[in-house]
Order: sequence, then C-alpha cells, then structure tokens
Amino acid sequence: MNGDVAQHINITGGLPNNLEETILSLVTPTVDPCELGTVYVSEGHNAGDPEDYIEIYNSGESECSMEGFKLDDSNEFDDLTFGDVTLAAGEYWLCYEDDEGCFGSGLGGGGDEIWLSDPSGNTAMVTLMPSLDSEGVSLSQSFDADGTGCYTQPTPGQANGECITFGDTDPCELGTVYVSEAHNAGDPEDYIEIYNSGDTECSLLGFMLDDSDEFDDLFFGDVTLAPGAYWLCYEDTDGCFSSGLGAGGDEVWLSDPDGNSAMVTLLPSAESGGVSLSQSFDADGTGCYTQPTPGLANGECVTLSTDNSELLPSIIKLYQNYPNPFNPSTNITYELNSDAYVEMKVYDMNGGFVKNLVSRNETAGYHSIDWDGTNYKGQGVSAGIYVYRLQSANVFHTKKMILLK
Repeated sequence: MNGDVAQHINITGGLPNNLEETILSLVTPTVDPCELGTVYVSEGHNAGDPEDYIEIYNSGESECSMEGFKLDDSNEFDDLTFGDVTLAAGEYWLCYEDDEGCFGSGLGGGGDEIWLSDPSGNTAMVTLMPSLDSEGVSLSQSFDADGTGCYTQPTPGQANGECITFGDTDPCELGTVYVSEAHNAGDPEDYIEIYNSGDTECSLLGFMLDDSDEFDDLFFGDVTLAPGAYWLCYEDTDGCFSSGLGAGGDEVWLSDPDGNSAMVTLLPSAESGGVSLSQSFDADGTGCYTQPTPGLANGECVTLSTDNSELLPSIIKLYQNYPNPFNPSTNITYELNSDAYVEMKVYDMNGGFVKNLVSRNETAGYHSIDWDGTNYKGQGVSAGIYVYRLQSANVFHTKKMILLK
C-alpha cells in the first residue's frame, strides 16, 4: 500500500498465454451459473405506482451468475439478455421498465406474461392477472418457485407480502355460474347476465368475460353472487364489457381463474311483436329467444316463423359436448320432439367439412353420438376449435368444441 491507494501489481506480465490463463483462473473467483427454478420471477407489477417492475429471487444457498439468461413478456425473448449479473443467496434482482439495463416491452395492465429463460433455452413463465387496486393501492403479484401467484402489497426488492384475499367467500364454480341471458340489439342496450344457480354465495374474482376466447375485455374483481342472484352488466358502463355483441350473431365466453371456459352462441337479433328479443340459456349452453328479462328469471322460449330460419327450440335441441375441451373423444347429445331425419356434421373453423356423424331417421327423444377427433378418412385432425351442426328439415343448431392434443 502507498497511503490509501492500492497498488496494482502485474503478476502475469511476460508469462506464456496458457500459464497466464492458469494463474488468472486461480486468483479470480468463479461464480457458477444460476439454475432456473432456483432463481425465478418472484414479483411483478403491471400498473399504477410504483411503475412496472419485475423482481427475480435467488432461493439457492450460494451466489450465482445470471449471464446469458433472458427476460421478456413473450417466448420470443427479444427484450432483455442478462450480462455480468450475479445474485447472492437470498438476494433479489429488481428492475423498473425502461431503466438502463432493464426490460422495455412493458407489462399490460389488462394482464400479461413474464418469461424467463436460461442460457440452455429452458424457460419458465408466470401469468400476471389484470391489475387490481385495494384501498387505493395498485397491487403487485407475487409468485412461488412453481409459478403460483397471488395479489400482494408491492414489496419490490424485499420478501413477498401476504396474499390478499377479497373476503372469505369461496370462488364460484363454472357451470354453477353461467351466462343466462344476453341481448345483442335494440332497446334495452346490449347486456350480459350471469346467474348463480348454486346454494351458496360465491366470488367471481378472477373470472373473465369476452366475445372471444382471447379474454382481453372484462376481468372480474371483487364481485360476489348470492345464491339465485344475477350479475347484470350493460355494454360500456363502468366495470362492464366493452367489445359489444354483434347483431348478426356473436359469442359470449366466460372463463374461471383456472382457465376453464364456457361459450354460448348468440344468433342474429330478432323481433317479435315489435320487441327486440333477448336470448336465454340453460347451464349447458342451450339457448332460445325470449322476451328481455335482465336481472330476472328467464322468460319462456319464443318460437319464431320458419320463414326467418330462426331458432326453434320446440323442435330440436343441441347440447354442449362433454367433455369440452377434450382429448381424445367427446360426446354430443341432442333432443328431438318428434320422429325426424337428422344430420350431424363437423366442420373446421374455415368451414371445411371434417366428418359426418349422423345421417338417418331417428325417433323422438334424447340421442347421443361420440366424436373421436378423426376426419371422414379416419385420420386424426389437429388440435383446435371445431363446429358441430345438427340439422332437421329447415332447422339447424351449431355449437363449438375444442380438441386438445
């Protein structure tokens, strides 16, 4: 030492390269690479104050290097690549959007994903639900090593807070709560009604509603439904859906927090006696035209003239396939009120013919048929959404089903 200034001594000058490398390796400490799963995304914030941030935690017992890891909001990994970043045991890496050396793609307030990959290409993903407030505070979402998450008070760079629960109400069960009525033209304005057919109060927190399976419209916050109660919402009102319901026909999708979903099909809007009709649905998704009864028990099915090719629930009924989604096969049930010649065909979403399931005379009553996910050649079809159509005389019903692989 010379005073308070450390003197640098060149201990390798003039040595052969290989010997120089050996000496440097002995005097320079090495840090093992981090292991994905031992380091993981432990918290994320996707709206409000503080600004968007991501936190990564080293749950291991030793220091490790994040060099070569990648971070993004998709599995394209074109946002952030880690350089010489080390994490001590029990330490957090914290980064705010658009800060130097941080991520820049942003985290959507309506929900997003955070992807982390190691240098070998192994990946892990956590799902950010839409941002929520509690008592005026924009909550973060904290995660375990397995990706299980919950809403918490923001604790950037510190141990995760306790999970925040919105009351002690049990979550609703999809199928017990279901879309019971919708209106897609005229007066009153477009609305969607959800009914709790269960015996107990339940919470819709984390459910999602949309007119497609993208679920980027409405995320339910702290909404509870008493037994026998209805949730009713008019388009574009506060805390309601905004995507609209097409007068020419549309779909209403409802999803629970676990990703299970159900869909009902809205036929084109119709009138009867000068009244713009709604469409009401059973728990299995079977629907018919009714007089509008928003927030009340569904009215009786209205039979329309065959000149309009409208739904005639008094002649045939087509039920939602079960299970749905499915792999490898599913069962489709339908009902005839009288003896009739019926056809049941499956199409892909482009309208291409896939398979004929039924083509025969059948007696009145309930019937069912299985589909094993094959086409008319007996070949297995790819995963995706398919349409099955039941037709008898001039009446037909269609529903969608989802094949998984």
